[in-house]
Amino acid sequence: VELSNRTNMKALYTTLLAIALTGNLTTAQPDQNINITSLAWSPDGKQLIFSAIAVKPDWSDFNPANWRIFLYDMKNGDLKKVAAGANNGAISPDGCRVAYQQTENGNQDIFLENLCTGQRKRLTDDPARESVPTFSPDGKQLAFCSDRNGGLEVFTLDLEHPDIPPVQVTHGAPHRSYNPEWSPDGARLVYYLEKGDGRDQIWVTDLAGKSPRNITSDTLHSYYPSWTPAGNLLFTSTDEHIFTMKPDRTGRKPTGIKSFFARVSPQKKRIAYIRREDRSIVIARFPGLKPVRRIRPEDLNGKGFW
Repeated sequence: VELSNRTNMKALYTTLLAIALTGNLTTAQPDQNINITSLAWSPDGKQLIFSAIAVKPDWSDFNPANWRIFLYDMKNGDLKKVAAGANNGAISPDGCRVAYQQTENGNQDIFLENLCTGQRKRLTDDPARESVPTFSPDGKQLAFCSDRNGGLEVFTLDLEHPDIPPVQVTHGAPHRSYNPEWSPDGARLVYYLEKGDGRDQIWVTDLAGKSPRNITSDTLHSYYPSWTPAGNLLFTSTDEHIFTMKPDRTGRKPTGIKSFFARVSPQKKRIAYIRREDRSIVIARFPGLKPVRRIRPEDLNGKGFW
């Protein structure tokens, strides 16, 4: 059964973030679809990193080991598989490293892979479920989600001093904090808070977590926030429409895009979003929204990626 509304899509997606990886799959089966579920730009805007999974239309055979992370080259259209059994990838500011979540020895943790050398390193090793890593603008820290202290919260990790335990930023328990993203100046994090009432809200906080602010503060359902290069917010709201808004809570505007996930390129010239209808990635001019490129799920199948 196809997911039919924004709440189900969001609930499924956030559930998948926290499920441990099991099993193995080498090829996508004929009765499986390829679903693209998340994306991010490289800092230079020349690549997209995104996650996809092979699964039946009703997701009855869901297996987290079927996740794949891909890199797409904007110049020549080349696709490269970065990792198998991994999800939610992020590219470092220097373009050399990719962080992602993966399960190993029963623990879902954050890993760092060097794209040049192929070296892979485990950054967290905790019985808790850790997910959705994202690099700070200077590449010195990661923000990620973890339930290591009970509720799902946002933490930061010092990559230059990995022996220092992760620092908890949010304190939203019993509510759940999801999908942190760094501001362009690296001073703040945006995330969304789920209270279980179907009206998730966008919050912004300083890195110490001392002054969290509810940015949307309404009765609508808002989630998957990110920053534009100009320092504004981009997020999904009711009926899967993409909006922009200033961090001071003013200037809320629809972008004209209907999607559950969108990101603006660092150069402000492109926006990439996932079409709900066919789970393809559309890359369009921004503003203007004229499509310039599309990555279709079928582009990923039959090439040995699964």
